[in-house]
Amino acid sequence: MFLALKSLQISGFKSFADSITVHFDQGITGIVGPNGSGKSNLTEALRWVMGEQSAKSLRGGKMEDIIFAGSDSRPPLNRAEVILKFDNHDRQLNIDRDEVEIRRRLFRGGESECLLNNQKVRLKDIVDLFLDSGLGKNSFSIISQGNVEKIFNSKPVDRRFIIEEPAGVASFKIKKQQAQQQLQQTDDNLQRVSDIVHELSHQVEPLKRQASIAHDYQEQKQKYDRLEQLILADEIHTLNQQEKKWQTQKQEAKHQLNQISQQVSQSDEKISKLQKLNQELTSEIDTKQTELTNLSRQLEVLNGQQALAKERSGFNETNHATLVSQQAQLQQKLLEVKETLQHQQQQKQDLEQQVQELKQAITNIQADFNLDPQQINQKIADLQADYLEMLQQQTSLHNQQNYLHNQLKQLQQQQEEYHQQQLLLEQQQQELEHQIKQLEQDQQQAQLQYQQQQKIDQQAQHQRQQAQQELQKVQQKYNQSLQIWQQHQAEYHSLNKIVQQHQGFYQGVRAILNQKQALSGIIGVIAELITVPEKYQIAIQNAVGAQLQSIVTENETDARDAINFLRKNRAGRATFLPQTVIKSHKIANSSIQDLRQDSYFMGIASDLITYQPKLANIMENIFGSLLVVTDIDAAIKASNLTAHRFRIVTLKGDIISPGGAMTGGQSKNNIDLLSQRTKVSKLEQWLQQAQSQLQEQQQNIKQRQEQEKKLTEQIKQTHEQSRLLESKIQYLQNNLQLKQQAYKSNQQQLTAREFQIKQVQKQIQDLQDQTQTNKNSNQLISEKIEQQQQQVAQNKALLTDFDAQKQVFESRLHTYKTQLALAENNLQNQQQQQQDSQAQLSQLQKQIKQVEAKLLQLSQDKQGLSLSTQDMQQKISENQTAIANLKTSLKAIQQQRNQINEQMQKLQQQATRLFDLQKNWTDQQEDIAINLTNVTNQIKQKLTILEQEYHLSFEAAYQRISTDWQLTAAQEQAKLLKKGIQELGEVNLSSIKEYDQVKDRYEFLTKQQNDLLQARQQLQNTMKEMDQEVAQRFEKTFNQIAATFEVIFPKMFGGGHAQLVLDDPSNMLETGIEIVAQPPGKKLQRLSLLSGGERALTAITLLFSILKVRPVAFCVLDEVEASLDDANVERFANYLNKYDDQTQFIVITHRKGTMMHVNRLYGVSMQESGISSIITVKLEQQKDEA
Repeated sequence: MFLALKSLQISGFKSFADSITVHFDQGITGIVGPNGSGKSNLTEALRWVMGEQSAKSLRGGKMEDIIFAGSDSRPPLNRAEVILKFDNHDRQLNIDRDEVEIRRRLFRGGESECLLNNQKVRLKDIVDLFLDSGLGKNSFSIISQGNVEKIFNSKPVDRRFIIEEPAGVASFKIKKQQAQQQLQQTDDNLQRVSDIVHELSHQVEPLKRQASIAHDYQEQKQKYDRLEQLILADEIHTLNQQEKKWQTQKQEAKHQLNQISQQVSQSDEKISKLQKLNQELTSEIDTKQTELTNLSRQLEVLNGQQALAKERSGFNETNHATLVSQQAQLQQKLLEVKETLQHQQQQKQDLEQQVQELKQAITNIQADFNLDPQQINQKIADLQADYLEMLQQQTSLHNQQNYLHNQLKQLQQQQEEYHQQQLLLEQQQQELEHQIKQLEQDQQQAQLQYQQQQKIDQQAQHQRQQAQQELQKVQQKYNQSLQIWQQHQAEYHSLNKIVQQHQGFYQGVRAILNQKQALSGIIGVIAELITVPEKYQIAIQNAVGAQLQSIVTENETDARDAINFLRKNRAGRATFLPQTVIKSHKIANSSIQDLRQDSYFMGIASDLITYQPKLANIMENIFGSLLVVTDIDAAIKASNLTAHRFRIVTLKGDIISPGGAMTGGQSKNNIDLLSQRTKVSKLEQWLQQAQSQLQEQQQNIKQRQEQEKKLTEQIKQTHEQSRLLESKIQYLQNNLQLKQQAYKSNQQQLTAREFQIKQVQKQIQDLQDQTQTNKNSNQLISEKIEQQQQQVAQNKALLTDFDAQKQVFESRLHTYKTQLALAENNLQNQQQQQQDSQAQLSQLQKQIKQVEAKLLQLSQDKQGLSLSTQDMQQKISENQTAIANLKTSLKAIQQQRNQINEQMQKLQQQATRLFDLQKNWTDQQEDIAINLTNVTNQIKQKLTILEQEYHLSFEAAYQRISTDWQLTAAQEQAKLLKKGIQELGEVNLSSIKEYDQVKDRYEFLTKQQNDLLQARQQLQNTMKEMDQEVAQRFEKTFNQIAATFEVIFPKMFGGGHAQLVLDDPSNMLETGIEIVAQPPGKKLQRLSLLSGGERALTAITLLFSILKVRPVAFCVLDEVEASLDDANVERFANYLNKYDDQTQFIVITHRKGTMMHVNRLYGVSMQESGISSIITVKLEQQKDEA
């Protein structure tokens, strides 16, 4: 048993809104139905579930168009699903299952999924499943009329799929494409590796030399470091002795300052009490002044209100007089309106009486002229009957004369008709001449408009091109800006990560900062607690050094807990600064007064940085004894001016220590600890600004895209205008030709009419001669007719008298009706006037009521104003009394405050003397503190060097000093070692590690390069082998199909000859295929010259040839025989029966000859509008029953 198609289930696919299932048996399955019922949708569903990816191939604009779009009675669906089942007992499909089910779904949102035996797979897996099976998407197993045309209209090379699919080379082509991609990737990788190997080959030797120097440097540096440790320990011991001496002097100065401070405190306390009393008196004076001001303002307000009340009272008197006068006028007018209403009522009654009288008169006239119309009509009918009888007598008398007269009249009419036709033709000729001239003008005008439209189109094209170029420039600029923004963003994230992870700090410091939330009292590290302007960062970094990594804590307990944490976790060491212990050490302003006058002096370091006020003691302890100047010359000058007492640093980082020691040169110190946060902040600001600029650029791009869109629409409109003008020009041209042809035809007819007129004139002359002969005979008949006419005239006169009498009565009746209409109109006007007067009366009554209400309100306001004026006068008197009392109280308080100010002045003079004495002792204390700070700083610096650089405590280092230790000799030896290190020059310590890494990488990449070369050669060999296999299979299959095609063609056509020809037999991989056919009785010719039926039959023949060589599981034929005649349809159906034992055929057809050979028939119909449904008929059962 071979691979067989079992069923096709469709749901929501195109017109199949409901789920339907089509079952397939062996043999031929036919599908029929009227046009538009959805038959071809079955074929497309089959192609789609087997992997079709082109919406255009499925007659859609986009893939979502295959989902049922709704109908008049049903809404759209959101999903399309097709399920295809195969019988796979022979395992022709590479799946170890007896039944294979392929399911494909598509949702309206664009999501899709494919399932193979209910397991989700890729669409590619479905396509690969049918490779080399003859059922692929490019196979000949699914054919429609469109496919037939595609075969015949395509290029020879595009027809290769006809042979490739049966030859089973599709998988080889895909593998070759994959191999080509792998080869391209291998070449790219090989190129990259070769470039890297080439680059590394130039790095190995230089790094080897640098690594050798680095090893020498490390040996000498180790010796130097051992000596430096001992020297530092000895110097620290000496500095400790000096520190004790300065501590004793510091305590003495502190005792003197305490005594003076007590006296200053007592004086300050007295001054404070007097100041407090003075403030209380001042506050009381301010309060009294405020009260006095408020009372004065209230008095002014009351006086103003009093004046306003008087003014308002006068205004009310005036308004009252005006309203009284207005009330009298309205009363007078009310009387006049009432009199008018009485007069109008009388006129209305008179008009109503007049109307009644006119109506009675009209009734009387109509009664007087009450005639019977039937009698009048009977008299008229009798007269007309007599007149007709006379006419009949006249006709009988003129029979003979009429014969000749009629003949003459006919000829005259014919002559007149010819004349009329001649005039009409001449008029038509004139109109045609005018129309031709107008059409020529219209054509010229249209041509001119078309040329103008072409210019407009060219201008619009040029504008759009410019807009596109500008848009491209803007987009390029945006892309460049975006790239720069992304680079800065990456730099920002990198720096921010460094800052957040505290990179650059010592191990112990980093461990504490990472556990800051878990440890109590950790405020932060100095480097992160200060903000240093960029200008001073190098100076601060070099001067303070490792102190930037000191950690500030709330107290000693917090520092102790942090140290225990480091020791417990072996996380390194750190220096801690408890806020409760560290005191401020800042240079006194008097000590550097001379320096402040010079421009080179930047200031004390603690004043140049910013920090939280609560950290002032700690910051002044570290930075308060450090002076910052511009350069080394300024530092020397400042050191001399301050007697070498202070530590001074330049902007470039050169340092002069107390005592005059100078440190400087090019330093490799990294200022990242201070600059990193500044850089992060600047980058963040820059990114925000750049983001705004990018948004503006995006908006600019959007605007330009809109402009381009508008220009494109304008071009579309101009194209449409040009097309309309072209159509108009063509229409005018065609109409002009028609008018010219009509003009020519009319000219020919005009010539014919002139000849006919001459013939008729001759015939008229002959008849006139005959008429003269009969004239005498007709004279007697004419006299009798005249007598009859006189009798008719008399009867008409009688009828005229009757009409005149009737007109008199009608005129009188019309006069009365006109008077009646006039009287009724006057009556209606009088009623309207009466209504207007009544409305006026109501309005006047309303106005009188309003005036009376206003008079009542004015009377009430007058009484209220009288009472308010009395109250205001009383308040003014009370206010004046309160102002006088306040002024007296205010004067007494001011005298008391003057006495207190005199006492405060004396105490302040005494305090000034104490401050001067205190300042002298403070200056001495500052000098002592500076010396002590210098010694302490030196000790700290040297301890820091021991701890941070050598990881030694002072005690451990001092214990290493031997009994025969000589500091001077050790310093000389250290100088020699340092000189030797300096002579090595610039040493790259990382070169040792870099050399090992580069060497290892160079060896690894060299091996990888060789591996890539071998892989490249293997891929090329594999592709060559695949090409050979494809060529062999293609040639073999082509020869088999071509031979079979030549045999089947004459059987299908009943004679003739056909061939499949290769256009390049030497190149089996790229050769095209020509199809040459010679139907019976015709010459050998190419497909394009065949009729539609011949081409369809040729394609069917080719299909049977392929099935003969390479049978496939099933074949779908969608109306391929539609253009065949009945005899060819019969041949086609017979051939289907020959192959139906090895191939299932699904045939969509309209032809009865095909239907007669199918085993099962499905009918597709639309019983519901827009919804396809399936009806099944098993024809074998029908035949058996028949």
